[in-house]
Amino acid sequence: MRRLLSALSLTALVAAAACGGAQGQAPSSPTPNDAQMVPLGYGRLNQDDISIRLTSGDLEVRFVPLEERILRLLASDAYRALHDLRESRRAAIDSIAHRYGIASPGVALVTFFAARAGQQYQPQDIALSVQGQEFRALSIVPISSNFSNQQLANRDQASALYIFEMPVPVMQEFTLSYGAIRTDAWRSRVTTISREQERLLLRARSAEADSTRSSP
Repeated sequence: MRRLLSALSLTALVAAAACGGAQGQAPSSPTPNDAQMVPLGYGRLNQDDISIRLTSGDLEVRFVPLEERILRLLASDAYRALHDLRESRRAAIDSIAHRYGIASPGVALVTFFAARAGQQYQPQDIALSVQGQEFRALSIVPISSNFSNQQLANRDQASALYIFEMPVPVMQEFTLSYGAIRTDAWRSRVTTISREQERLLLRARSAEADSTRSSP
C-alpha cells in the first residue's frame, strides 16, 4: 500500500492539535532522565527511522513512539513537529497519568490510512507485545477531528495519541499488532536507533572534554 503520510500532512496534524489543545501552554518541566538524554539539535534520523507500519487489507496503520529519548535522535524539523504534537495534548496526557497513578506514561502517535472509501477501523485493536506480555492503550487522545467516526474516505487518514501504562520500550524489540495482524519490524529500528544514540553521546562527551580542556 502506498505510504500516504507526508511531511505536509504531519504539519497539518500539528496545526490541528494546536487548535484543539491548550493554547499558549508553557513547555513541560524536564524529567529526571533529561540529564541522560542526548543533546538536542544534532540528530540525523527521519520519521521513517522511528516508525513502523502494518497493513490489514485496505487499511494501513502507522505507529510512531513519542518517547523523548528517541525524538532527540531526529533531525531538528522532525523533532520539533513530533515534540510539538505530543505537547499539544500535554494536559490530557497528564490527566490520564494522574487518573491511573502512572509517573511515566508511554505515548505513541497512531495513524490509520484508507486505500478505499468507507474503510472502517477499530482503534482498540492496537496492542504491543513485549517479552510475551501484551499491552493495550489505557486511553486514546484523538488528534484528528474524524477519529471517533472509525471510518475513512478513500485516501483519508485519522490520528490519535495512544497512552500506555509504561514508556514504549524503544530500546528493545517489541511486536505491534492490529487484530490478528502482527509485525516485528521494530527489531530493525533498534539497531538504527542505538547507533545514532551512541554517535550523539560520543559527540556530547567530546564537546564536554574540549570545553574542560579550554577552561582556564
